[in-house]
Amino acid sequence: MNSDNMTATEKVIEYFKCKVLEGEWNVGDRLPTEPELCDLIGVGRSGIREAMKVLESSHIIDIRRGDGTYISDPDRISFTEPLLLKVVLKESRMQELIGFRESIEMAVMRLAISNADENDIHALEQCNGKLKEYIILEKDDPEELFELDMSFHKTLAQAMHNTVMSDVYTFTFDIFGAVISQNYKNGQDAESALDDHLEITEAIKNKDFLYMGYAIKKAAKLWGTWGAREKISDYLRKNNVKI
Repeated sequence: MNSDNMTATEKVIEYFKCKVLEGEWNVGDRLPTEPELCDLIGVGRSGIREAMKVLESSHIIDIRRGDGTYISDPDRISFTEPLLLKVVLKESRMQELIGFRESIEMAVMRLAISNADENDIHALEQCNGKLKEYIILEKDDPEELFELDMSFHKTLAQAMHNTVMSDVYTFTFDIFGAVISQNYKNGQDAESALDDHLEITEAIKNKDFLYMGYAIKKAAKLWGTWGAREKISDYLRKNNVKI
């Protein structure tokens, strides 16, 4: 973007981005003061303040009253909230979300098969064991069942050993997790989840890409029963799903 066409707020954000990309500002660094930024960037205080509000709302910076402004831990930075709202406002359908998840799961599994070590496989098997114990004890607790399900997927994310893809996978569950939770409350059984998790673990353990595809396609058929033709916004409202 031509700097002549930028607002003062955009100029500040662009300056911030350049400093980070050039390696001059890093995690935990204290930013220059407001007057210093005014001189450095050539904008007024109102532009600095508006830009700081934007960056703080996304947890990119941490404003500590009476101390200063610091660059946040990257794990606190969220790119998912704006994207989530965009998906809902564009009136995307559940079918699109299901297709997105299927594609992401394929990519996740490829990385997990390529990069998972024995510790990762053991961790996945432990997750499966806990879910199996839940079934044996004939528990009926949708919240516990949901947590057990999410624990498996978090472990799968770690098995990829790819932080960028892990963030994308996290976004998938920012919205899909709420849908899964609601389905458990609506009576979906734990056996289907365990069956999927066992097949995924087996594919990773045996480095079997063909079986991986079978396992994900099978799981996608189940997801397709979750109001695939409905708009995401309608599904969320109808089921009182909070994201």
